[in-house]
Amino acid sequence: MKFVKKLYIMTGREGKGAVTVESNAFGTHAEVKVDMRSGGRKYFVFISDVTKVFPMNATGKYDLGNARADGVHVAVVTAGGKEREVAMYGTDTGGRMWQSNLLDLVRGKINDFEKAASAQTSAKENTFRTESGEKPLSIFPVAEMYDDGAIAKVNYYSNIYSSRVAEPTEELLKAHLDVKQAFETSGQSAENRPERKIEKEKDSAEEIADDYHLRTEAAAAATVSDYAKYIYSFRDEMLKKNRETASKSHEPSFAEMSEFAAAEAEKEAIEEKAAALSVEKEAEESVPLAPKADLAKSERTLGDMTKVKLNFYERVKSGIDKLFEDGERDAELESLLPSSRFVRIGVEHSDKYYCVGLIGKPDYICYAVPANYTPDPPEELDGYCQWLPKTETNPRGEGYWLIYQDAVTGDSISG
Repeated sequence: MKFVKKLYIMTGREGKGAVTVESNAFGTHAEVKVDMRSGGRKYFVFISDVTKVFPMNATGKYDLGNARADGVHVAVVTAGGKEREVAMYGTDTGGRMWQSNLLDLVRGKINDFEKAASAQTSAKENTFRTESGEKPLSIFPVAEMYDDGAIAKVNYYSNIYSSRVAEPTEELLKAHLDVKQAFETSGQSAENRPERKIEKEKDSAEEIADDYHLRTEAAAAATVSDYAKYIYSFRDEMLKKNRETASKSHEPSFAEMSEFAAAEAEKEAIEEKAAALSVEKEAEESVPLAPKADLAKSERTLGDMTKVKLNFYERVKSGIDKLFEDGERDAELESLLPSSRFVRIGVEHSDKYYCVGLIGKPDYICYAVPANYTPDPPEELDGYCQWLPKTETNPRGEGYWLIYQDAVTGDSISG
């Protein structure tokens, strides 16, 4: 098994990145580091003798199986709705792959990942609704669920009903008639005298309906088992306790808690600012004014501190521009590395040379030393270089040892 470790530089409109691909006896693995401006879901794409697509994770490490580690195209594809876009791309081959061709290869796999992510999101939302109390059915009816205080047409707690019975049984109808007769024939009380019956006939339709509901409820109660009565009494007791607890305590909503936290944060910020101003004022009063000569020196120092801090490339840009003005462009090397510019720098008192180039916007400063392939890189470049052959057909022939330097920090990229 041949050990191979290669570094691929990715560039694009959305940022920059690097992919380290290592192939050994345990298989091929990739480690991806990117700096992107766009959000949304991102997918790492690896294309060689096989095509691999991975949703990007926090570790940036991906198992490529036994994929080949040379002749590779790497990319980061962003997905938003139905749109798919190649955010950054890199390759070690002689030609770049068209964006549309790359997307055609991986679109189906990305769509499958997107469907799975959408289904997972829906499942989480349904779980949240269930856990937060939005349940489709409650066994015990709650009074707050009925706006008009209506009584259910079928008493499912009765021992003479089942969930498949839509109409009252003969036993319940008989119980209803017995209760009705008891109401009409019970004694000669003030409620049941003939003159009272005449007054009832003059009652409003609403009172008659209420009377009917009372009788129906009494008939149902007469046939309910002791266990169902216990269930009802337990439910009523719990509802009463809940109402008493709710009247005594009020749990703040998320909006109220957010408003309170914002007010507290604003209060703390004002107090900190007032304390800082107080300390600054005391310092001004306790320190005597410096002599004029010292004030001038302080002003110069302050001016130096307020200058805009340049990144590494901006600090050396003038020197690199001078090299490109005086040196000879290396078209051969530029064709091997996409989005690059290179110039040859001759070695004094020798016919040898090396190349200095810019890759991307620039994202990297690159140094190329022409050489013939050796299993081990030059000792002074070990750990910071990688081999780039001039032709794919002869990877152990002529080529370049490449060193990459971050254009922002100036740090060398380990190979």
